[in-house]
Amino acid sequence: MANLIDRIFGYFSPLRGAKREYARYQLGQLREKLDSVRANPAKNNRLTRMFGRGASSGDNPNMADVAEIRNRAWELFEENPHARKVVRMLAAQVFGCGLMPKSDAKKADRPYKEFRAAAKKLWRRWTLRWDYEGDPKSGGLGYVGFTEQIAREVVVGGEVFLIERHLSRKEMKARRLPIPLAIEMLGAEWLADDVIPGVPKATQSGNWIWRGIEYDSTNRRVAYHFRTMHPEDPRWMNNKYETIRVPAEYVRHVYMRSRPKQQRGESWFKAAILRLKNIDDYDYNELMAAATSAMLVFVSNTEFPVDNLSQLQSNTPDEDGSGNRVEKVQGLTHVHLSTQEKFSGFNQARPNPNAAGFGEYQLRSIATSFPGIKGSTLHGDYKGASFSSERAADNDCWRETESLQAWFAETLFQPLWELMLETGVMEGWFTEELDGRGFSGSYFFANRDDLEPASWHGPVARTMEPKKEAEGVKQELELGVTTWAQAVAQYGGDPEQNLSAIEELFHQIDEMDIDDGIKTALMNQILGVAQKPPDVFAQALIDKGLAPSPEETMEHETEMNEANNASKEKLGTQKANGQQAAKGGKQSAA
Repeated sequence: MANLIDRIFGYFSPLRGAKREYARYQLGQLREKLDSVRANPAKNNRLTRMFGRGASSGDNPNMADVAEIRNRAWELFEENPHARKVVRMLAAQVFGCGLMPKSDAKKADRPYKEFRAAAKKLWRRWTLRWDYEGDPKSGGLGYVGFTEQIAREVVVGGEVFLIERHLSRKEMKARRLPIPLAIEMLGAEWLADDVIPGVPKATQSGNWIWRGIEYDSTNRRVAYHFRTMHPEDPRWMNNKYETIRVPAEYVRHVYMRSRPKQQRGESWFKAAILRLKNIDDYDYNELMAAATSAMLVFVSNTEFPVDNLSQLQSNTPDEDGSGNRVEKVQGLTHVHLSTQEKFSGFNQARPNPNAAGFGEYQLRSIATSFPGIKGSTLHGDYKGASFSSERAADNDCWRETESLQAWFAETLFQPLWELMLETGVMEGWFTEELDGRGFSGSYFFANRDDLEPASWHGPVARTMEPKKEAEGVKQELELGVTTWAQAVAQYGGDPEQNLSAIEELFHQIDEMDIDDGIKTALMNQILGVAQKPPDVFAQALIDKGLAPSPEETMEHETEMNEANNASKEKLGTQKANGQQAAKGGKQSAA
């Protein structure tokens, strides 16, 4: 607000009054900025009035915003190479070739080996064709592709729904499944959150529906309402309000909660969407600026009196669509200018030498939005990275990756493992597989806590110095701070699978028609036992009479040494006799 002095200045000198008013406006803006960074973070001003409005429950109150964020995230995944790299890396680091189970079943406090082997066999056979869409050759996904799709849906869409599909025995045999169970995967857009209004809707049973999820009076989920078709299916327009109700006990709703009582998931791209879009815009603008800089752009400034403007326009040879004068300049062209014209050129100095550094800075900021992602992973430039910095980044990122592996195992894969075991027991698969070994369905349900536990193993961090890492593991084994099984798991292997492979190799070596000493040497080499293979093979040759024994070699060496010594003594005597004879000859001559 202008005070009295400002008004007086404005009355006598409007220009000076306007300058004082503008200066006071700038001073007010500066004060607002200073207020926004002072000790009171709750202060509202022009810069913060839209910041943190309302209490965040973890669920966005505007369904349109949730859908728009999800759609933009999928568009970035499809069109932005950095966004696609984030999703690929998360899927590779968390799942790789799939999280693999290791049954921890026990019987009488001892490992129940038969049940463990049977459970692992069932998991391998079931997950090969568990996709409700069919096996890989029929449009479905195998275990690796299915788990990768789960990762994409959770990261980009924020959530995924896995629905149990119990099949008839006829369909089970047609699908070549060991048990009559398949899993159907649906993305977030399949839930009927826009068909049913955003405000809770009561049902005839007394339940209420909010964003496609049905709750009872105790706020427990009892059902999910899905669309019968995808929203982008052209047939959806004719069946827009058709939904199907699926009881909650058959649905696995996978999403990461950021707040207690959060009901729906949100895209992991939410914090990075604008930055990724800005990177796209920046790259495009830099590219266009570089293309423009490849042209020589000239500007012609003409200063004519107003009364000569009509004459200038009438003499203009070329005009653009807006009536602006256009000059064409070609190579070896000599432009004649009048005294009122000036001809100048400029170059935009592109490509920008700082574009790469600025882009890497933005990508490092984007990488921090996602767990387990390094900045160098996004920009892909490792030539300026040091070993120590990359190693520190790996150690930091893999802690987050391991926590994601544990979260997926606990939230999704362990429940699916238990569902598979229960279905296998109910269908008699384990009774048939373990026939005559003391297993029954009643025993399983009475001892579920001992039979259902499993450990899940996924990809591990790749070593950057294999030799040093191996020496470190060797020392840990010698000190007893780790076990052989833990060492194998540290390298991403399966101890039981390794033992089975070693056992199979031992059987193959034992059946070979070679010397027992060589067999022992090969077996020790497989186990990594310290030895001297040449001594072993030499002994095998001695036993076959193809080489002398150590005693014979020693005796031969003794004989050779004695012969050499006798020869040396003889040569010494002959030399002494010759010297003496020569001396006697000289004396006779004298």
